[in-house]
Amino acid sequence: MDDEITVSNIDKLKEFAMLIVREQRIDDILAKPQINRTELYKYYGAERARKWISAGMLRPACQNGKRSTTYFDHKKVIELANKSFHQFIKRNEKEI
Repeated sequence: MDDEITVSNIDKLKEFAMLIVREQRIDDILAKPQINRTELYKYYGAERARKWISAGMLRPACQNGKRSTTYFDHKKVIELANKSFHQFIKRNEKEI
């Protein structure tokens, strides 16, 4: 019986540790002032990001004068993501 309790507690502790690591990674990503194109596509969806760029709602930004990698203002990306999420919710409310 003690072995089952210990294994159960260890599993819960592992889950808790993984949750903390996951949240820390998210905080690290959101804390970045600029995000490159690969990260933009990975975290916010390639199709949605391409629409923002082609519509002119999101423009590349320079990072310390470097032009080898395309960077975007992360605050603007978060703002656009929140707007599109709220538009999605409004659209679904109308259907109900």
